[in-house]
Amino acid sequence: MTEETMPHFDLPLEVLEQYLPERDEPADFDDFWRATLDEARRHDVGLDRREVDAGYRELITEDIRFAGFDGQPIAGWFVAPRHAEGPSRSSCRTSGTAGAVAWSGRGRSCRAPASRSS
Repeated sequence: MTEETMPHFDLPLEVLEQYLPERDEPADFDDFWRATLDEARRHDVGLDRREVDAGYRELITEDIRFAGFDGQPIAGWFVAPRHAEGPSRSSCRTSGTAGAVAWSGRGRSCRAPASRSS
């Protein structure tokens, strides 16, 4: 990693690896998340990916849709360099397609969630 892409933290790595903050969790916290994740596994993700022409010659743009929490539809764009050899270096989430195009122009794939599913 370069200095430009390296994340910055306010604690050294060896301290972060041992860090256990105080947590104020409801009594049913673990039961809630266990039930929520069990429910999420009961429905098919239903991933649908379709390449679309977004006007970028050097980028692949896909309209993606899948089932999220409680089967609710989630839509967005997946943008990646067209001529990448193998998987791209990283994936990111950003709001809107402009950020996805900017990241992909730097050689990285990016999923940009749609702010309004259709």
